[in-house]
Amino acid sequence: MAKRCPSCRTEVPDDARVCPNCPWTFPDEESDNPPPSAVIQGWSPLPLAIAAAVLGLGWYFVAKAYHEGMLPEQPVPPPAAETSAPAALEQMPPKLAAAVSSQPRPAFTPAPAVKEDADDETVSVTVVKEPAPKPVREWKLRGFVYDLVTLQPAPRCKITLTDVETNTHFETATDAGGRYRTILPPLPDRGYLIDISAPGYVPAYLDPDTQGVRRKAAGERQKLCQELGRAVQQPSSLQPRGAEPLVTDFYIAPASCR
Repeated sequence: MAKRCPSCRTEVPDDARVCPNCPWTFPDEESDNPPPSAVIQGWSPLPLAIAAAVLGLGWYFVAKAYHEGMLPEQPVPPPAAETSAPAALEQMPPKLAAAVSSQPRPAFTPAPAVKEDADDETVSVTVVKEPAPKPVREWKLRGFVYDLVTLQPAPRCKITLTDVETNTHFETATDAGGRYRTILPPLPDRGYLIDISAPGYVPAYLDPDTQGVRRKAAGERQKLCQELGRAVQQPSSLQPRGAEPLVTDFYIAPASCR
């Protein structure tokens, strides 16, 4: 004969004590209660799973009802009211209240009132002083000397610079391209007078402040040459204003213009 395993429902021989397909152990026929191993091995967790699911659903619905306002919120206790000094003294024992009352209280001194006057406004002005300019140790002068008629550079021109107060003379000359360069000691409140002389030219030059010489026609420049030949030259004064070189060009008149 064969019997069926109550755990895996497999047919096993009638005299089998253990199921070959699962750990089920068949109890002895003489014993009314199954062995402890059979009870443990035949235990099912399904009831506990059902109970846990029911408990979880219960908590879910309670939380949902609380958030949706279906359950009343717990009342928040009002803040404790501040107790005034006389009420606090009444709650103290008589001896302690008498000791506290006898202590001297500090006098309250109100802060002085500040009078605001809209018309009286004080403006703080910060004056930023510019750094003093560095003293100039030398004067640099340079430029060209041109023929007033041809507008070509005039080479080998002698240039004399004179300090009239000390009667000090400095000399330089133009190179083959009519250029001159010189470095002089600076004078605090005056400049150097300029004299220009060259072979074949009158000892006079066109004032360096004259503008537009190169835009004049040849006939106009010829008249200027004649005027320079007849005029008495008043030397011009050169005075640089800083450490940068002072660039000045001169125009001299040929002697044939007289």
